[in-house]
Amino acid sequence: MLKKILHITILPCKTITYLIEKRISSSLTLREKIQLELHLIVCKWCAVYNKKVNAIHQILAKLHFDATNKIPDLQQSDLEKIKSEIRKKTEKN
Repeated sequence: MLKKILHITILPCKTITYLIEKRISSSLTLREKIQLELHLIVCKWCAVYNKKVNAIHQILAKLHFDATNKIPDLQQSDLEKIKSEIRKKTEKN
């Protein structure tokens, strides 16, 4: 019961997923950071989503982008490697 109350008062999952994405593209305010961290403690689903987003971000950061910032053409084997890396990183903990 307490988790449900905290879950609703801290912020709903829809807002938290937005903050997770926002944290990657820009910075969060102190309030947003606190709300995000508290919600991730309470909500296992958002914690899993956060872990997957971070893994995907790290993998994509390793890819080289050309001068126009376009994602390079990926072959099916490249996509399979990325998928397996994501699975490994999200299943560790």
